[in-house]
Amino acid sequence: MKRNEQDGRLVGAQLAENIKRRRAELDVDQAELARRAELAVSEIAALEAGDRLPLASTLKKVADGLDCNLSDLLDGVRWVMPDDHHEGHIEREERRR
Repeated sequence: MKRNEQDGRLVGAQLAENIKRRRAELDVDQAELARRAELAVSEIAALEAGDRLPLASTLKKVADGLDCNLSDLLDGVRWVMPDDHHEGHIEREERRR
């Protein structure tokens, strides 16, 4: 698997986990989140399954619908800067909260 694919899967998995967690905290179902975010329920379901990486504008809508910051949705994802020996990449890290 290529590095970009691995990075995308890591981001998608963490994003899915964070969306589901926040939605549970608010006690709203996917349909209610979709309504709040002005997105289709199928879009929310795909994000929560980790099947889709959203555009920044979609991510902002989801954050608004969940009444949280964009950074909350990406909590647990860290960009590792490239150096002389390694390419830059994304890795999971311990969540802030």
